[in-house]
Amino acid sequence: MKSFLRRVSKYYDIGIWSLSTPAALAAKIHHMDLPSLGITPVFVIDRTISIKCKFKSHRLAGTYYAKPMTHVARCLKGRYSSRQMMHVDDNPLCFTLSDRNCILISPWRRDPVDAEPYFGYTTSVGRHDRDLADMGKYLEIVRDEPNFKVIKHTNWIGIVKAHRAEAARMGSRAKSCSWKSLSSKASKSSVAPSSFIARRSPSGTLEIM
Repeated sequence: MKSFLRRVSKYYDIGIWSLSTPAALAAKIHHMDLPSLGITPVFVIDRTISIKCKFKSHRLAGTYYAKPMTHVARCLKGRYSSRQMMHVDDNPLCFTLSDRNCILISPWRRDPVDAEPYFGYTTSVGRHDRDLADMGKYLEIVRDEPNFKVIKHTNWIGIVKAHRAEAARMGSRAKSCSWKSLSSKASKSSVAPSSFIARRSPSGTLEIM
């Protein structure tokens, strides 16, 4: 995590929005030791600011918390617009009230025993995990795009793999490859399961199909 934050903080300001309680989030922030990385988050938000929503499917019903990026954009109006923000999360339900600049990453589990399928896709486990390293590369690739909403972030892994292939072929010249050229060469490697569909019913409840 620290390597990832150190890498992306060269190009981005970082904000933290967690579904943890205030006390748990404070403990996590302390453990991350952001000052040692030279990082001062532009915001730190816990679950008390998240939006509690209802959902139902053919199997179960319940509640979940969403993280609408429009809320952050309003709070930071004049400093950032929603076009300049990206939301990285391991829970697709957190995206349901947000726009298109959301990036789904696989959740991490320390122990393979706990690595059960999560929302239909594979978790990253222990030392074999490289999703944060790949995410760091992806954020480097797209950093010069003025409007992150125009990027199809669902295939971010495909873009990283395409960049890796170009690097093997072109060497250091691959650094000049734009995300648009890489996207045209990328295979579809979306993290999100194709069966995941969410829609709002007339009652306002989110239906998971």
